[in-house]
Amino acid sequence: MNKILLKKIEELTLHLIEKEKKLDQINTDLKKKDEAIEVLISRIERLEKK
Repeated sequence: MNKILLKKIEELTLHLIEKEKKLDQINTDLKKKDEAIEVLISRIERLEKK
């Protein structure tokens, strides 16, 4: 029984690590998109002032 539980814990730990990697990548992508949006907003504001 302990071997089964240990195996399940290992599987869940590996699954969690994989999800954390994916979440980190999503957060990185989101940050880049936020920065791009800020640049575009600034450009639009400058164009509107002309």
